[in-house]
Amino acid sequence: MSIFKKAFELEEKNETFVLVTLIETDGSTPRNDSAKMIVTKEGNTYGTIGGGALEHVVLKESIRCITKGQSKILEYNLNSKDRDDLNMICGGKAKVYIDVINSEPIILLLGGGHINYSISKYVDILNYKYIIVDNLKEMANEERFPKAYKIINKEFVEGINDLDINNQYSIVVATRGHEKDYECMKNILSSDARYIGMIGSKKKTKETLNRLKEDGFAEKLKMIHAPIGLDIGSETPEEIAVSIIAEIMKIKNKASGKSLKDLMEDKE
Repeated sequence: MSIFKKAFELEEKNETFVLVTLIETDGSTPRNDSAKMIVTKEGNTYGTIGGGALEHVVLKESIRCITKGQSKILEYNLNSKDRDDLNMICGGKAKVYIDVINSEPIILLLGGGHINYSISKYVDILNYKYIIVDNLKEMANEERFPKAYKIINKEFVEGINDLDINNQYSIVVATRGHEKDYECMKNILSSDARYIGMIGSKKKTKETLNRLKEDGFAEKLKMIHAPIGLDIGSETPEEIAVSIIAEIMKIKNKASGKSLKDLMEDKE
């Protein structure tokens, strides 16, 4: 498999990885300019920039870059007497570009009802990826959700377990029943999702949170946005969807959610 096919495969899976490029060389180096290598978050590599000590230190630095989500350019002196101490005697220099290709935000919609249907339309406009899970095909299908990244027609918990939920996921729980919502919450609270919201009345929300607390999730309850969304006076499914998307963006962008006018006045 070529390195570009592998990059395409990783992007299709929405996985973060690093594309390492040897962008400049001077003197004797293991490989010439433009040599490329992919590094995954697990430390697996595809392609090579020449092997040996240089590739080893670049591999370790690539994993650190993935963790920080930051790309960088590094220069190495391939001489064991120099400060880089690569224990090499090539005598050349190498400049390496470590380019972090971040996975994209994903909205996971649990339930294909009116509100999640409305959310999907706004997600389409934002050009985010979204996954819809519903055990009923009439509620989750290509006709109803034509731009879905993935449609899973399974029981909710089974569908959740099919996914590798990471910190790029924002999850909206809106199934067809109190019990199913509770089961979903039990299964996603141990994930790394950056946003978890649940639709429901104050009574339903309180009952669900109490059950989760009894199940040992007391420390995780602060992660849950329930009732879901921002207070903008929403009533219709479309308006509620706006308030939920706004809250998801607030968390994603680490913003205040305040009116820009109020923020300006706060600074004066």
